[in-house]
Amino acid sequence: MNHGRRGIAVIFNNEKFKDDKLKQRVGAAEDGRELYDTLKGIGFDVRLYNDKKLDDMWEVINKVAKEDHTNHDCLLVAFMTHGEDNDYLFATDYTFKIDEVVERFKSDRVPSLAGKPKIFLIQACRGKKMDESAQSLKHARISETADPEPPRYFSLPTTADLLFLYSSMK
Repeated sequence: MNHGRRGIAVIFNNEKFKDDKLKQRVGAAEDGRELYDTLKGIGFDVRLYNDKKLDDMWEVINKVAKEDHTNHDCLLVAFMTHGEDNDYLFATDYTFKIDEVVERFKSDRVPSLAGKPKIFLIQACRGKKMDESAQSLKHARISETADPEPPRYFSLPTTADLLFLYSSMK
């Protein structure tokens, strides 16, 4: 990553919800501040939004999508909220699908993000199934042996360079 700036990091951190069936995410405010500090520390222009309604969230996302990302290395969008099956996440009032967010940052819509990582961090449940644990015996070490190639021009799919990081399994 060798542009002038690391890029924009948008954090949507929801602690309280309109639906009484959704429990308050106790400790969410502290988690949001920790993620903010971490991303700021590695050079991101961090924007933290707490307890946003769906319309407000879309307003922020659409505004960020309209910005010029030419001098940025990447884009990071984090959701810290409740979730459910089929990749639905909760704003404070309604649900939305992560695919709807991704759609707004595809390279045909935001040309200044073409060929750049678009990172989506999702700290939310993905259903009711529990994930089993396992222990690791040792960590593998990866060596860098590939020779760099001269630049070539090629076409990229509009969905290239997407990275999804989930805190839980489906």
